[in-house]
Amino acid sequence: MKLTEDKLPELPGYRKVPVVTSPENEKYLNEKMNSTITKEDIRARLIGAWRLTSWTVKDDNGNEINYFGDNPHGILIYSEQGYMSAHIAKAERKKHISNGLYDSHPEEIAASFNSYFGYYGRFYLENENTIVHEVEDAQFPNWKGDLQRRFFKMEGADLEVTTPPVETEGKTIVHYVKWKKAGS
Repeated sequence: MKLTEDKLPELPGYRKVPVVTSPENEKYLNEKMNSTITKEDIRARLIGAWRLTSWTVKDDNGNEINYFGDNPHGILIYSEQGYMSAHIAKAERKKHISNGLYDSHPEEIAASFNSYFGYYGRFYLENENTIVHEVEDAQFPNWKGDLQRRFFKMEGADLEVTTPPVETEGKTIVHYVKWKKAGS
């Protein structure tokens, strides 16, 4: 991964900022910069619902894991009005003993928290391969008010979203989340 600023397109109303990019994203960006696709075209293709197909994480040693197991479920929605919502769950989530939302045991609550991920807010395109999610609220409360940058590429009905490198537990990881347009 490297930091680049010189390859970012000028977009009215957006400031030019450095972006961490991978060779794959740089190739994709170069291809798109040499095409006639506009920001509006890209945004129009993003609008709608996307179904999760995989969520993997790679660390700086090349190790890869399925972050929420082999068959996580999820949906990512981008609206015409500029809102987004993302929800991902492990395939095998245990039901709580009680049906009362506030009657669960602490262990059940922890298991639920660790097997589900969600947040929502507004979104905008920062450039032709970077989308920014302005988090209004999230399951993880520390994200409230954050700007979450995501690199993306679309091919047909497929959308791949990656995070910038994240420092956690003494290593650097990158999330690779793949989606398919709902109904395709």
